[in-house]
Amino acid sequence: MPSPARRRVFGGLVTVITATLLLSPSTAAAVSEADSEVGSEAVPLTELSAGAGTGGQRGTSAGPDTYHWGSTIVTAQQAGRFHDGGAAGVTFATSTDNGATWTRGTLPGITAPGGGPYGRVSDPSVAFDAEHGTWLITSLALDDAGGLTGAAVLTSRSTDGGLTWSAPVTAATGGDLDKSWAVCDNGAGSAFRGTCYAVFDDHAAGNAIKVARSSDGGQTWAVTGTSATGLGAQPVVRPNGAVVVPYLGEAGEIRSFRSRDGGASWEDSVLVSAVQRHTVGAGCGPRRCRRPRWTRPAPCTSSGRTAASRWSARATTSC
Repeated sequence: MPSPARRRVFGGLVTVITATLLLSPSTAAAVSEADSEVGSEAVPLTELSAGAGTGGQRGTSAGPDTYHWGSTIVTAQQAGRFHDGGAAGVTFATSTDNGATWTRGTLPGITAPGGGPYGRVSDPSVAFDAEHGTWLITSLALDDAGGLTGAAVLTSRSTDGGLTWSAPVTAATGGDLDKSWAVCDNGAGSAFRGTCYAVFDDHAAGNAIKVARSSDGGQTWAVTGTSATGLGAQPVVRPNGAVVVPYLGEAGEIRSFRSRDGGASWEDSVLVSAVQRHTVGAGCGPRRCRRPRWTRPAPCTSSGRTAASRWSARATTSC
């Protein structure tokens, strides 16, 4: 299991930097080649990440998450990423017309740019509670005084369709929290509809995975322990209200545990799959070679079934 500092860097492995490119003939040819691979028609792009103010690497965004309900799309991402983990703030972008127009801003009350008390923030996750008509963005507040530690799991709430956001509610605190992720039960036939879950691990407690639960639109939360230890848990709610939580176990395996009583209790974990990691091969150019990535479970539901998928890239020795 990686060190705390290394663990928080995973969320920012892919950083998007806005830049102006001056194309030489060679780079122009490379771009033309790339265009031919995806088709000749240009795809219009809309920049969604607003600046979070001072701090971190200027113009960078990382670790985005998006959720879509009806005609509303809400996305959240770290803004102003620090090289050793976390960011200066979390920015959001909301569209109420299926992506035609967007409202952008910075979540208030978390870090200094938003008038909050924490030094940094990471791991934004977007969810929607249909029962209470509330959008939620959970995030991991970081304390950077004397070393980087996960101070709290926070929940920012919006009751006007994601256009404005309240100061965050504290969902959980602990010794050194990491990798929070949220989901809400919106199943029409679920006895636990309107319950939201924020899953995280506590590195200071041996990477114990815990679950914060709310049944009032994210206004209040109660934390329940589980027998699982690991990293990167991502909960998914089945149509019948059962909550399945895949995660990366201590032994380098993808495992999963579940609750069938609305998060009041959690069953022991079961093995999903082994994980293979590969080092980056020699001789790779910047465009062609695929890089190995941190394996993280990505659950989904379809027709009442649950799948835990992982993706990685094998090492390449030439391109």
